[in-house]
Amino acid sequence: MRPHLRSVLDFDFDNQFALLPLRLRLVDNYEDGFKQIKSDMNKVKKSMTPFAMIFMLKAIMSMPHFIREAVMNDYSKRITFVIS
Repeated sequence: MRPHLRSVLDFDFDNQFALLPLRLRLVDNYEDGFKQIKSDMNKVKKSMTPFAMIFMLKAIMSMPHFIREAVMNDYSKRITFVIS
């Protein structure tokens, strides 16, 4: 179990993850598609987006159950592709 956090900013990235929204482009072949996805993912990884998504998820998870469920259900309906 993880120790209790002293503040919202007191966390490590050990085994934590963030959802990273990424628009996939339509391409003619896999090779070009993989290159574009890799390029786009590298830009996202070097941006503030992962940190923002972690904080958003922490905020959502601290909401009352009925609000959290509504938000997560709405967001999950918008996901069309998942990779790790």
